[in-house]
Amino acid sequence: MKNYIKSIKNDVINYRRTIHQNPELSYEEKETSNYIANELDKLGITYKRQSDNYGIIAYFNVDNASKTIAFRADMDALPLNEETNVNYSSKKSKCMHACGHDAHTAILLGFAKVLQEFKSELKNNIILVFQPAEEASPNGGAKAIINSGVLDGIDEIYGLHVWPEANVGEVMVKKGAMMANSDHFYVSINGKSSHAAEPHKGIDALSTACNWVSNIQTFISRGLDPFDNAVLTIGTFNSGVRYNVVSELTKIEGTCRTFSSKTRDYLENSLKNSLEALDKAYGTNSVLDYQRGYPALINNDEAVDKVVKAIIKSDLKVVYKDNASTGAEDFAFYLQKYKGAFFFLGTKYSGCFPLHHPKFNIDEDILLNGILVFTNLAFNNANDD
Repeated sequence: MKNYIKSIKNDVINYRRTIHQNPELSYEEKETSNYIANELDKLGITYKRQSDNYGIIAYFNVDNASKTIAFRADMDALPLNEETNVNYSSKKSKCMHACGHDAHTAILLGFAKVLQEFKSELKNNIILVFQPAEEASPNGGAKAIINSGVLDGIDEIYGLHVWPEANVGEVMVKKGAMMANSDHFYVSINGKSSHAAEPHKGIDALSTACNWVSNIQTFISRGLDPFDNAVLTIGTFNSGVRYNVVSELTKIEGTCRTFSSKTRDYLENSLKNSLEALDKAYGTNSVLDYQRGYPALINNDEAVDKVVKAIIKSDLKVVYKDNASTGAEDFAFYLQKYKGAFFFLGTKYSGCFPLHHPKFNIDEDILLNGILVFTNLAFNNANDD
């Protein structure tokens, strides 16, 4: 199989570059979905399209299967102008595969070729999930796939993400919590306008909000166990209409990243209670809209052990991640319902840029690494292992 996988390298690179040149945002992946379907048709692979989104589910069923294993790739892009200057750059303004979903989809298509070529050797049923809208937090595409019931009865599910913090040839794994709960909050602090020369006649929503933003950082530094990791970040702060007018309204947006339900509840309640106290102290009228996004991604220990075996069999290096990432992934929804694991595929090279950067790119050698790991999970994963 390894020689066959090497032989399809150019095909897989072509998959990736075609998708990269034609990116589509979340819930707009019509042409990407059509491209995937066309390639599956060429291979003679059975698949079904999701009725209410652009997801595609491909099936490889065998007689007397030991189990059913699912593999997932996401396909949506981000609203960025690409700055890589490669000859396969995005053809679209403000739309780019800056998170590697083009690579994920190409890997799954390449894996589909392997499965079709060696289907007679399969002992497990395999389901491939080409998922839209991973970037659409809090309502990412995983929810629709799960709710459709197409994965009911599966035994395991696996997914990967290209990772510029790990070197090419490395695959990063972690048992338990690997990625964070990701929540988005909006705050409106309403005061009372007045002339800047007579601030005592108004209620300054700007200075009040500044105090609040500074004080809420103590929720983590003084309210949490030092070993309970969490992040609270304010991303936007907008206030005021003119230099000589006391601001009447401040609007703030931020995010909380946590790894447990207890800490998640604590931060949401602390934000709510602190705004109530602010209003009592300063006379403001504040509103909190706290939106829970993706849950923490919790890997199953046994599934991680299987990933490790697959990495070693692929002649790649296993790297155990010490700390969970504060990033988020809607693959977490699958792991709330099904046994499985998510892992990071190293793509670090000299001069590489981070995920979600307009200059982000990958070393395309890693595409075959992803296929190798998936292949070893599919063909060397029986009930008695």
